[in-house]
Amino acid sequence: MASTLRTALTRLAGPRSHRALAQASRSLLWALRRRGLLSTYRAVRTPVLIVHGDRDRLVPVSFSRALGGRLGWPVVVLPGVGHVPMMEAPDDFLRVALDWLATQRPAAA
Repeated sequence: MASTLRTALTRLAGPRSHRALAQASRSLLWALRRRGLLSTYRAVRTPVLIVHGDRDRLVPVSFSRALGGRLGWPVVVLPGVGHVPMMEAPDDFLRVALDWLATQRPAAA
């Protein structure tokens, strides 16, 4: 697993990933402005964990907390982390995600 994580982090550090992040950020901002986004979130039928950085300057932590509270999704806020916790603090993100995944039941076949 460590080599897979290293490979992913190497890809994320490349110039193409910065363009992808900019495109994803624009898409997110567009989606946040769109009406009816809450109904889209309510349609999700799988377990959801929201991981948010407390230094995110694009999306306020309060948005994630409110969304998680409204939909019953757990929210973990990582200190000292910005908008992209999986890139900025991969070890913390992975620990949080794996701990949460360990609490989830496998889907019925």
